[in-house]
Amino acid sequence: MEPPVTWEQIVSYFLDDLYAEDVAILASEICDIGVSPAYEDAPYYWDISTSVLTITTTGPITNPCVFHGGTGTELQVVLNLAQMNGVDTVYLAQKAVVSVTSTIRIPTGLTLTTWTSDASPLTPVQYARMGRLVRDPSFFDPYDGPMVQMDAGSTLCGVWVDGRYRFPRLSEWGMNVNIVDDGTSALTTTLVNCRLSDSANGTLVKTWGTISGYPCGNVYIGHNLFTGYANSHYEEGQWADAISIGCEHTTAEYNQIVDPTDVGIVVFRCGPTCTQESQVRHNLVLHAGNSAWGSYGADPYLAEGEWYDFSGTVFEQNLLWTSPTAHVDISLYAGIHALYKTANPGWGVSFISNTTGILTARANTPIAVSGMLTVTMSGNDLEVEVVPTNRCCIPSNPTVTIILASVSYTDPWPLASFALPEPLYEDVLLEACWSPHVSFPNLVMFLPLVFKNPPFSEQALPPSAPVPESGYPLPLRPADGYPSP
Repeated sequence: MEPPVTWEQIVSYFLDDLYAEDVAILASEICDIGVSPAYEDAPYYWDISTSVLTITTTGPITNPCVFHGGTGTELQVVLNLAQMNGVDTVYLAQKAVVSVTSTIRIPTGLTLTTWTSDASPLTPVQYARMGRLVRDPSFFDPYDGPMVQMDAGSTLCGVWVDGRYRFPRLSEWGMNVNIVDDGTSALTTTLVNCRLSDSANGTLVKTWGTISGYPCGNVYIGHNLFTGYANSHYEEGQWADAISIGCEHTTAEYNQIVDPTDVGIVVFRCGPTCTQESQVRHNLVLHAGNSAWGSYGADPYLAEGEWYDFSGTVFEQNLLWTSPTAHVDISLYAGIHALYKTANPGWGVSFISNTTGILTARANTPIAVSGMLTVTMSGNDLEVEVVPTNRCCIPSNPTVTIILASVSYTDPWPLASFALPEPLYEDVLLEACWSPHVSFPNLVMFLPLVFKNPPFSEQALPPSAPVPESGYPLPLRPADGYPSP
């Protein structure tokens, strides 16, 4: 195309010429309501065999620490040389494209960022100008690693890390960014002002903690944009978190997360001998086109026979929304017995002043405390449209005001979330209830909940569809006065 061109000509070139076939497929998947796949299940992506456009980069040509594009192997050489020569920052030229065929490691004390003329970092609203790390189609072997590994005390700032996910997910370790802070650096490991998109793994970014052999120092994840448009909520094993926190000293704040299909931000246990002290605050999770299992959650993980301490973990002043066609199964959750039949117990997490703001969330269960003792829940104001997304019928007379309690660990494994005045099941042990003066306007809690473990998968139901009465997979004993599901 020869300049000058109009905006209409530019759009037509992309939609009607260069990517006409892809656009036609995407339009059908995203916009055709009521056809297969279900209207809520419309992940979309570019074919990974399609070449990434390379365009003119911006940045000084003569500076050896400004990388103008190429392969991840070539970029790794630049990073290694910078570390050897005491250089603390390596730059990607603006709009540079790096084809990642193996893990790029950012060494301790080094920063990888996008070059700007005034040295001010790019922000996520400027992601089109960022240097872009793109997963190469050859980097999808099941045993391949993350796109980027951040060592203790390293920084990734103002860079777009694009996993180029496409169904089915192949890589067991294919997260976009893997943060391995082993506590050996006094510097904070920092991921800031980046865009991360379309993971080939179960999360976009993962931090590791003591239980994984990394007694981490300090990790900061802030002011980033996470998008999970390409991941599916309904296909077994294809869902993905945005931020998965294992490091016990992680701060995640001011991140914007769109379309996670597992959980927006989840904090895992750090180990039986340490306290999980991570702070999750001032983030936004928007379930726009893809649905999810959770918005924010504390997860002691699957059954290992241990109790885990979350008494330093706080989820505070976070925002969550859904569109009219997406939903979240559990908006806020402490413990995962609502999702798995067998899971570790924990104690001590706090959820304070989290909200839907002036908008609404569509949720199967707004708040669940299920396998977590001494939970603090205060000032959470959620405007929720309750939607049934599981295989079970709704108990009669669900209560509007929600007070939750913890759980007794007897066989069969009980679910611990219930609505006052009474629990739905005899197996629920009343311990550590929240203060009854806390108000949760417009919430309705009901059981049974959805299960992530197969074969009890979730069903995609439009808002008007009846809930199938197919029975509940666990032999829980209903309390007197409540119908059997």
